Amino acid sequence: MTGDRADDGNGDRVPYDSRIAADPDVLVYRISGAFFFGAASAVGTVLDSTADTRKAFVIDFTAVPFLDSTAANAIGRVATKAKRQGIRLYITGASPTVRRALLTHGVRPPRARYRETIARAIADIKGHRDELSAAGNDLAAG
Repeated sequence: MTGDRADDGNGDRVPYDSRIAADPDVLVYRISGAFFFGAASAVGTVLDSTADTRKAFVIDFTAVPFLDSTAANAIGRVATKAKRQGIRLYITGASPTVRRALLTHGVRPPRARYRETIARAIADIKGHRDELSAAGNDLAAG
C-alpha cells in the first residue's frame, strides 16, 4: 500500500499525519499550485476562525511553485494579524522564489518564522528540537 500523495505526483509533499490534524494547539494549512490573491484571502479566513483556539499556524508552501504579489501581500496581512493575536506563524517548504516574494512583502521574523519542513516547524512549536535533530532532520531555514 502506498502513502498519501498529491494528485500531481509531487514527491516532496509530506503524507497526511492525523496526529497533526488532531493537535488542538497547531493548525497546518497546505497550499498546492500557483497561489494568487483569491486563495490567499482564504488563508486569512482560516486564521480568523482559529485565532481563539490555536497557538501556532503553519502554512506549507511545498507544493507552491509561484505566488503573485497580491497573494504575498495577503500573507503579509495574515502574518501581522497572527502576531497581533499572539499566534506563532511558520512558513514551511517555501522555494527561494516564493520566500523572496514573501520577505519582500514583510513576511519576516518576528511576524513569521521559516522552516524547511512541517516536521521542523512542529518540533519548534512543541519544543522538541533536540529529538528532531537526533533523528537527522535538522534543516531549519532561518
